[in-house]
Amino acid sequence: MYDEGNFEGVINTLHGSQEIPLASPRVQVQAHKLLAFVYGVTGRASQCYLEFSKALDIDPGFQLSPAEKSHPTWGRMYELARKRPAA
Repeated sequence: MYDEGNFEGVINTLHGSQEIPLASPRVQVQAHKLLAFVYGVTGRASQCYLEFSKALDIDPGFQLSPAEKSHPTWGRMYELARKRPAA
């Protein structure tokens, strides 16, 4: 859905999933990362930040690739989430 630009579909699928909270930490982090990207490309910076914060709460070592970090919206939100006090 993300690759097709169906961002609302991604949000609805991931937020409605009963399986993600039961998944491995790696899968949970990837789900939050994808949501952060969707929120970033749709101009919802605060939600993007929250999703990165959730990913970092699960895995404090979570990193974006250098290319991902360079995105003008989600790169900045990721860095802010990384610098916040841990939950």
